[in-house]
Amino acid sequence: MSEYVSVKDLPQAIQSALDSVGYGRKDIAVDVKTSVQLSGSAGNGRQSFATLVNLSSGTYHTEMGSWGGQNMFDRKNAVDNDNRTFPLPANGVAIVGVRGGNQPVWAHMYIPAAMVAKILPGKGESVTDQEASILGAFKSLKSGDYRKESLRKAGCTEEILDNLAKRGLLKRSRNSATQITTAGKNLAGGYR
Repeated sequence: MSEYVSVKDLPQAIQSALDSVGYGRKDIAVDVKTSVQLSGSAGNGRQSFATLVNLSSGTYHTEMGSWGGQNMFDRKNAVDNDNRTFPLPANGVAIVGVRGGNQPVWAHMYIPAAMVAKILPGKGESVTDQEASILGAFKSLKSGDYRKESLRKAGCTEEILDNLAKRGLLKRSRNSATQITTAGKNLAGGYR
């Protein structure tokens, strides 16, 4: 299961690599892996990319796929055509994602076990099953009827939302709009 990390808390080399592909989200999903597959699956005006970051040297290298996915005239493009898995070095991370198509850049980061203490936040907070379900609804469902129904089934109240906001797991604005925070995503369960 992925953990989320605030981009601003990542080492500068990773932040620079994310900037280079136009990643503008506040956090990124991270998985601990020993190896990674760098090929993507873009289509409909989108482009896959794979970025390898060497944290020892602070350098990164990005390979881009073809716009729209695999290109029958470019069989050497590893991002589109190479389905092999590659080992992650102890001092590096891989970022795999897609961009374009009038959508925000999506990316996922893979790190070796040696990088866990350096990149992933420690587990400090815990939540009840009910709170995990409520956080899961905010993480997985867009604002609207489906989210409202999921929150109703979980027994969500304003008091619970206020408590989750005080603990930094949700962010509430003056107009009652509620968003999940990076810490909240890490504790979210499945929605009902």
